[in-house]
Amino acid sequence: MPDVKKILAVDDDGISLKTIEKLLTSFGYDVVTATGGPEALGKLSEDIQMVLLDVVMPDMDGLETARQIRKHPEFGDIPIIMVTGLTRKEDRLAALQAGANDFVSKPLDRVELEIRVASHLKLKEAQDKRRESDARYRMLVEKSPVGILCCSRSGEISEINPAAASLFEIPLDEQNGPHNVFENPELSRTGVSDLVRDCLESGEMIVKEAAVSKHGDKHARLYVVPVHEKGGGISGFQIVAEDISDQKRAEELTRRRTRLRALAEMAMGSVKHFSESLKEIEEQVVNTGLATVQTTGDSDITPSLNKIRTSLHRASQTLRLLEKFARGYAKRDTPAESAFNFSDAVREALESTKPTWKDEPSRNAVKIDLQCDLVEECFVEGERADVVEVVANLIRNAAEAMPHGGKLRIVTHRDADQVVLDVQDEGTGMTEAQVKRLGSPFLTSKESHVGLGLAVSLGIIRRHRGSFSITSKQGRGTTISVKFLLTVRRREEGGEYTLEIPLSNPKILFVDPDDGIKTKFSGEAQAQGPIYFVRSAVEAVQMVHEKNIDAIVCSEAIPATRVADLSKAVIAFCAGKGTVRPPFIVLVPDAEFEQSGNSLSDVCADKILRKSVELPDLMQIILQEVRSAVSGPRMAGSLGHVDILDVVQMMLLSGQQLVLEVISPEGNRGLLYISNGQICHARRGALDGEEAAYWALGLRSGFFAAVAWSEPERTSVNKPGETVLMEAARRRDEDGPRAGVDPDSSF
Repeated sequence: MPDVKKILAVDDDGISLKTIEKLLTSFGYDVVTATGGPEALGKLSEDIQMVLLDVVMPDMDGLETARQIRKHPEFGDIPIIMVTGLTRKEDRLAALQAGANDFVSKPLDRVELEIRVASHLKLKEAQDKRRESDARYRMLVEKSPVGILCCSRSGEISEINPAAASLFEIPLDEQNGPHNVFENPELSRTGVSDLVRDCLESGEMIVKEAAVSKHGDKHARLYVVPVHEKGGGISGFQIVAEDISDQKRAEELTRRRTRLRALAEMAMGSVKHFSESLKEIEEQVVNTGLATVQTTGDSDITPSLNKIRTSLHRASQTLRLLEKFARGYAKRDTPAESAFNFSDAVREALESTKPTWKDEPSRNAVKIDLQCDLVEECFVEGERADVVEVVANLIRNAAEAMPHGGKLRIVTHRDADQVVLDVQDEGTGMTEAQVKRLGSPFLTSKESHVGLGLAVSLGIIRRHRGSFSITSKQGRGTTISVKFLLTVRRREEGGEYTLEIPLSNPKILFVDPDDGIKTKFSGEAQAQGPIYFVRSAVEAVQMVHEKNIDAIVCSEAIPATRVADLSKAVIAFCAGKGTVRPPFIVLVPDAEFEQSGNSLSDVCADKILRKSVELPDLMQIILQEVRSAVSGPRMAGSLGHVDILDVVQMMLLSGQQLVLEVISPEGNRGLLYISNGQICHARRGALDGEEAAYWALGLRSGFFAAVAWSEPERTSVNKPGETVLMEAARRRDEDGPRAGVDPDSSF
């Protein structure tokens, strides 16, 4: 049913008002009547589409009524037709100045009235639709997460939304806001002005990625689109800025991960070689030299030979530490014994790399034609995630080698007892020199389209007893073939294995100013291994420096603040050596035991026990804590030379369960619980959850150590690990150089 327009008719003459009402009703309109200006103003509503207003009325005439209607914020644009018998030009001009849109003369002409009313109602309807459209456009522009900026050919800015202002860091107020693209310093600094000039010259859309903030922590993909006139000339430009800061951070995290993985692969391969060389030097030089000294009696070179031997032992120790560090970042030497369908792994890699070979090229009007031919039921044995990583890396490299598009062929087929993957592109190809450099960990040339990931990929292929070959011609494309052994045997469910770590004679340090612990445990405890007793935290630190202490036990007589100072001093000392601090155990009176749980984090304790614990039970707990510390990832160090984000990222990659302990320069302590590639919980004093994680990940200096896993009291972080790292990087960039530091710290 069509919408019936409602018209307000106003006249103090009852006969005239009745005549107008009958005419409008016969035209199909709904009519509301009023006999004066005040009554008319009271009957205005959003349903009224037009006002027919008599000019000559008592109290408030038609002119004043029109002026009052125009002042109303809701009805200021409603059509007003004056019904008047006045014919003078001055009277009509006064009516127009008061806000009238048109006139009809008395006596009324039916045809004229119908035409004028219909005409103004259609005009109002068109204006309402345009206003609604403008309002929707305004809402979309204002609320859009994408930055939008419009300017004329001369650069005068006619439109800029909040997202663009925030991204380019420019004010929106009238006085300081941007007025011209070519004159605004922020738009010039980010290169927008130059892009507009290039677009003006070429007449074509330009797409470019650029850093758009002063500190370089915000990146955007800029689209500069020319607006053409009917004659073909350019009348202005529309600039669209898509915030890709998170994408850039994710890419940077991926690059970091790949670099560290490449370093780890290199280190794992080099440690064995250098260790064997050092042994050979010691055997051939030192041992042979000392044997010669015993034969000839010439002892002058003995000190030099002993110094060489000491240096060799130190070098060997360094290599062992390097190997431990590398094992935390590299995958295991032997792939897990699990069989999987190789073609499924290829499909997973294709899905994960879709942004590289489909989405990103499409945005740049580039088409990569994917041709995929996979043979089924090809089972290989190994770590599926690693194999997916290899395939994904090859697909990404092939797509990046075709900046102008082309065919990308992914084919698998059987060859005797092997499955073969061929990744073929029609890209830039490589020179002979570039092919020979493949596998170098820091090869980043885009022309060769093989980057950091290949060093890691080759290591994975070798661990899976696979092979790798490449055929390339510059300008003609590249074909890479990878072969893996097929497996036909079914994996049987194995039993559960427990690795017992032998630990004899642990060195235990007891700290008690009143000799209470010494009196209770000294006699019987000495039979368990070397036991040391000191009376203060200062003596304890000195003992840690002198002895290789495996565990520290403090009595309740040491104030909690001093225990915290002791633990943090030990952490700093051990981090400087690159070793994990010994576990801390605190003994408290039985009456205080139930209330002591919350203080465990504050004093950096690993266990809080009742003071009445018996010696056998205490020794068993100490041995368990020491075994946990020895069996866990023994990574520790000083922040500053090492980025905490890199440390946590590698821990996420390892897939292990561990707790990362971080200490700020002021002595504040945080704990990150890492399990199965996720940060599941974080604590820092009374603070927990994401904010505690961001505090720890924001530290630029201090110490860190990986300690034995313990179940957190709850799961407080639910975001993926990589997402937490990206957010932490963003916050640290915004917070500046003192991120993670507490100005009110008293330590």
